[in-house]
Amino acid sequence: MSEKLKSSSWITQNRLSSALETLAFVILLACITGRCFISETPVRTSALGKAAAQLAQPQAQEDLLQAGEYNELARTTLAVGLLMAVGVWLLAGAIKGHIPIRHGWFVMLVIIFAILSALSAYGASDKRSAITSWFEQASILIAAVMAVQLFREKKKFNLFLAILVGIGGALAAKGLYQVFVEVGDRIGDFEIYRDERLAQLGFADDSPSARAYEARLRSKSALGFINLSNIFGSLLIVLFLTSAGLALGKLTEAIKRFKTDKATLKQGEIHLPTLAAIITLIIPALIGVVLVFTNSRGAILAGIFASIVTVAVYFWRKQLSRHWRKAVIITIVIFLLGLAAVVGYGLEKDRLPTKTMTFRWYYWTGAGEIFRDNIVHGVGGGNFGSHYLQYRRPEAEESVKTPHNTIVYSACQFGLAGGLCYLGLVGYVLVGMCKPEKNQQSLEQPNKQDSSQKTIWLIMLLCLVALAARLAFGGVPRDPNVIIFEAILPAAVLGAMLLAALWTGRKLSIQHDCSRLALACGLGGFFLHNMVSYSLWIPATATVFWIAAGACLAQSDTSRERKITFARWPVAIVTAILIVCSIAIFWRPSYRKTRFQNTALEQFRKNTPIGALAFAHAAAILDKFDALTAADAAKVSIANLPFVPKKQQLELLNGAAKCAEKAIERDLENYSHWKLAADIEVFKSLNNKPSTKALQLMARAIGLNPQNSRLRIDYAKMLLNSGENKKSLNELEQAIKIEQSLLPESFYRFSEKELAEIKELQRLAQSSL
Repeated sequence: MSEKLKSSSWITQNRLSSALETLAFVILLACITGRCFISETPVRTSALGKAAAQLAQPQAQEDLLQAGEYNELARTTLAVGLLMAVGVWLLAGAIKGHIPIRHGWFVMLVIIFAILSALSAYGASDKRSAITSWFEQASILIAAVMAVQLFREKKKFNLFLAILVGIGGALAAKGLYQVFVEVGDRIGDFEIYRDERLAQLGFADDSPSARAYEARLRSKSALGFINLSNIFGSLLIVLFLTSAGLALGKLTEAIKRFKTDKATLKQGEIHLPTLAAIITLIIPALIGVVLVFTNSRGAILAGIFASIVTVAVYFWRKQLSRHWRKAVIITIVIFLLGLAAVVGYGLEKDRLPTKTMTFRWYYWTGAGEIFRDNIVHGVGGGNFGSHYLQYRRPEAEESVKTPHNTIVYSACQFGLAGGLCYLGLVGYVLVGMCKPEKNQQSLEQPNKQDSSQKTIWLIMLLCLVALAARLAFGGVPRDPNVIIFEAILPAAVLGAMLLAALWTGRKLSIQHDCSRLALACGLGGFFLHNMVSYSLWIPATATVFWIAAGACLAQSDTSRERKITFARWPVAIVTAILIVCSIAIFWRPSYRKTRFQNTALEQFRKNTPIGALAFAHAAAILDKFDALTAADAAKVSIANLPFVPKKQQLELLNGAAKCAEKAIERDLENYSHWKLAADIEVFKSLNNKPSTKALQLMARAIGLNPQNSRLRIDYAKMLLNSGENKKSLNELEQAIKIEQSLLPESFYRFSEKELAEIKELQRLAQSSL
């Protein structure tokens, strides 16, 4: 009886452990799916600040305000989701009796990087951006560690690849719809409501921002749900090769089946496995077309190169399998020689061969100075943009938020040690993917497959996740027609693509051979594109890369498995506590802050700016690290000036000044906060004559963004109004020099109206000397 009870208990524990492991796998798939259908960016933005700036045109802001601001909440929510998947997986291991750990060096590197990047965040100027970036990156890398352990099972690996193919098909459909339908509608709408649309974004007519926006709007590039063509292109490289590998595997299997089924087929009867393979082949074809439609030359070239390498490796796979270490060393040497050639060319000529690459050279040289001055801990995650402005060259017109290069960006954000650790992680997985697959299983003797019914439930769940992600974080206006086209239809297309990827002609199965080789080469192409892009820092694409890399690493795993046995419950419990703490520390404040901000936006939409002020202040008080919410509160205070009696205006301005001071304290390196404080001081002075404090604040803003010609013109006006004519003329001359260094076709050149204004300012300054 005792033996029976023990056996029954063991069976129960084993089933519970297996169920929890499956749940962890499903949560992981849900997080990946949800992220691919929303536009998360590592750069924090504020719809509330824009709304405050455009209060004079309430009709123009309605569409914008309905969308709300959900970027930070999305990032923290999905980061917690990834950690929950890890927590459930550890619990499964604890119940099973041991937690398996493979690739211990990778695990150690992730832990070291988490510590070093946390130190960078602690020393960052904009701590909120750095902390959010740290939490996001740490969660993705920890999920990659889990993928290394979890995806050793061939059936999970193959199902994961099939899910990626389904996502790829849905994103390709979105890209085609954008190119052939949305672009025309968008351009037509803009031509009719040009002024209103620019006002929604807070862009002045004929400003550089307006001109750049209009050029992007008229572009016919496919953007996907990420809304960035270069980043979308990076993701499509991975999805294209993965889908091609799956489709060709299904076709090969269908041909084998056809040879055995041919004798039993009736005349005119369609061989369903062959039909299923042909349908699946449509997916990589669509993805390839959309990759071209991104108009991202870097992504297209990297995709072509990765495809050629895939074919070459497939045909010489036996020889390469025997000499894979030599092949890796040769590849690394070629890569380093290529980098050296690019750097050498740039150092000699101070430019690179094309206009696009020349601008990237400007970004990299500026980033090099940032790294030199912050070599120990870096500037912190998400802090590159404000620091870059201090080192930007006059001809490097854009105020970019990343240097468009993973090596440079990781060094700038995390310093020498943290940057090397991050690049070590990237190198570890890339080299690990090159190892020959050791976990192969014959198609004739596959693992026990999940039933079609369970697969359908999984497809339905992922479709609901995509729908929920679009509604919760996609900025979809609450209009039934918009919800259908922007949320329900994409989820339905995802379901159709998942069915196509998993259908074998007879049932929904994962028996077909999903090529690990194709995925590995796709990830290699992704990394190559990150030499001129920043996909590894966009949450969606970074999540796909790291988890897919972990899955590939698991399939080539030859390392000895270490088991956490005695400490399994403490590890699982501590992890659960940390997850709860992360919800309390990261997610809950983000949720509350987002709610306050969007309530304030709603008050603006209802033309009640006074009501928006209280919620803006509540958001600013809630997060003592967030400079953006403090700046928003100051802007909302200024926006309320026309709606209060004159006696209360000074009180309102004093409140705005305090909020601007808080913004500066929370992020000393952001020039816009200093300029905001200077503007408020001008509003407070009589006859708008700048005080000494206003001039000092503006001078600091110039010091943080010295190559901003229009900022210098604003400073020149303030100096002129203060009677400092010589200094005013000097600022105008500097602005003209900066403008003359730009290319003739640059969006940032002065307009005729601006040139006339500069001449008038020069005349006034000279006449009073």
